[in-house]
Amino acid sequence: MLTQVLKKTIAKQLLSASIPHGYLFISTLQADREHVAQAIMQFFICSGKKDAGKLAYCGKCYECRTYGKNPELFVEFLKNENGKSTIGVEAVRTMKKHIFLKRTSGWNIVYVADAHRLSREAAGALLKILEEPPAGTLFILLSSNLSSVPQVMRSRLQVFFLFNGQSKSPALKQANTFLSLPSYERLEQLKKLSENKEKAGTLLTELIMLFEKKLHEYVATDRFGDREFLQISKRLSLACHALYIMEHTNTNPGLLLEEFLFSCEYL
Repeated sequence: MLTQVLKKTIAKQLLSASIPHGYLFISTLQADREHVAQAIMQFFICSGKKDAGKLAYCGKCYECRTYGKNPELFVEFLKNENGKSTIGVEAVRTMKKHIFLKRTSGWNIVYVADAHRLSREAAGALLKILEEPPAGTLFILLSSNLSSVPQVMRSRLQVFFLFNGQSKSPALKQANTFLSLPSYERLEQLKKLSENKEKAGTLLTELIMLFEKKLHEYVATDRFGDREFLQISKRLSLACHALYIMEHTNTNPGLLLEEFLFSCEYL
């Protein structure tokens, strides 16, 4: 999951001393998000001889040996309280106190495994810290949904879309097949999905994976400024937003998909 693009980008930032305030990793697969975050965190925590080009930590220094047993010594975990579905503002305030008292050398890392669970108040409080973080602090946020992370917060972070590499999976074939249908046939499919939220959500998730794959291909060839890249980025953002609405409201899934496809100029 640590793609060459991701490795190359962070290695350049290290060499030029231009590490951003934090990273936001977006993927529909939780395991992929967490795998990348763990590798990045251990790399920055490592104080030994490490390979920046490969983002490889030494595994021998005190930090590497201690991290696996007591990660809380190096990482501030920002998460929801027991029994609550969202991360509240009190958790952010507690984190703020801790990061100003932690290590005097090396990196202080703030880890938000479910950035899409931040309450509005918590997101606002976190944004203020992101605007002026204490020196040596790195924020790592994960989310399945780009649109659930406020735009102003995303602007403070380096965003990476993680593609799971399943380019030949049935899911992507279904998404490609759907988009290859004539407009009138797509509309017929949407009528069938109006009463099946689960299937509609599956299709939207597959479309998100397809857009992630295409973005990954553009990033790998440094084609950031291409018109097509910007168009796919917009479609991915719209798809993530549509999926969030579908999961959190009772909006008719067929109508929601129809609005999404119209916004993407697919209808």
